[in-house]
Amino acid sequence: MKKNIFLFLLAPIAFAIFLLVFSDKAYAQELVAVRPSKCIATECGTTKGLRIVPVFEEVCDKGCPTIHFKWREKVYKSCPSGYSVRKGHIDQCKKNKRPNKGKIVDRDFHFETRRVAVLYDKSNDPNKCHRPSDHDLRVVYGMSHNVRLDFKKDNKEWIKGIDINCHQEQVGTELKRCNDAEIIPCPTHRWCELNEDGETYTAVAVPSNEQNPVPGMEWVTGMDAFCEFEPAGECPTECGYEGGDVVPDGSGDTMTCKATEVCPTHRWCELNEDGETYTAVAVPSNEDNPDGKEWVTGMDAFCEFEEEEEEEEEEEGDILGESDEDTGEILGASTVVLAATGPTDNIFALVVEILLILSVASISFIYGKAYLRE
Repeated sequence: MKKNIFLFLLAPIAFAIFLLVFSDKAYAQELVAVRPSKCIATECGTTKGLRIVPVFEEVCDKGCPTIHFKWREKVYKSCPSGYSVRKGHIDQCKKNKRPNKGKIVDRDFHFETRRVAVLYDKSNDPNKCHRPSDHDLRVVYGMSHNVRLDFKKDNKEWIKGIDINCHQEQVGTELKRCNDAEIIPCPTHRWCELNEDGETYTAVAVPSNEQNPVPGMEWVTGMDAFCEFEPAGECPTECGYEGGDVVPDGSGDTMTCKATEVCPTHRWCELNEDGETYTAVAVPSNEDNPDGKEWVTGMDAFCEFEEEEEEEEEEEGDILGESDEDTGEILGASTVVLAATGPTDNIFALVVEILLILSVASISFIYGKAYLRE
């Protein structure tokens, strides 16, 4: 039993909490809907702006008017004791008992002002209202026949409906100008303002809503705080530079350095890992020589001199002919000695040697042919 009573009480409590929570939310939403927004600046550097303001409109229900009507009415007093209201004569009393049974007397009366509020009835047309029926005028509002006639005479059967329960509802929003906006800083651009000396400049930040100081000049990307460009950079000029470095060009831009010529080389005998032998290498003039020794003209690729072959000196040249007594021309009477040279000089010496051999062969052929003719 106690459990049932607890459940019976719990239901209305929960319902009440539900109404409180959701009614508060609805009220809060209504407040949010009608609260004007914050003034938002439309331009930088000023308090002028726009605010979103709710727009309200009167909303009414359609209803029927209430007609206030009054009239003067006879109010009859009760009949004297032993008398009753005469049938068909509300203004008379008739004696009920003897003596004088059937005696008729006038009823006492006085006048009173009656006031009623007659509400017209709604019709199928929401914009029209209908006058109450005779039955309602008599029963509900207590009008006599004559009073009903007077009421109908003063009030039409159909009248126009009226607006009732009017209230304000938000139907939208609109923008309105305001002057209490929070100032938004204006963006700035750089400008070169001429200093008092009339020659130098200083870079200043000018807000977009202000005029540039005069005299002055445009600030160009690459300028420093004194409106000057970084001095032009210098590119390497020594040989063997591969290029690619980026340096200022003196006009606020940059330039890429170009490569220089390949450095000339000289031969050097680089010591091998065995610590004994050498290898001839070409070392650029802008580099240090590796461990080793000077290369001398006449050395080969392994920094060694070629061994000279001993040429047999001919005491006498071969004599053409069979007799020892005859004296002929000595062939190859001279010997050519080639100096020890390097790889390039060796080729030149070889060419010279071949030319000399061809010259000797040609001379021997000519003299031999002349000898045979004799």
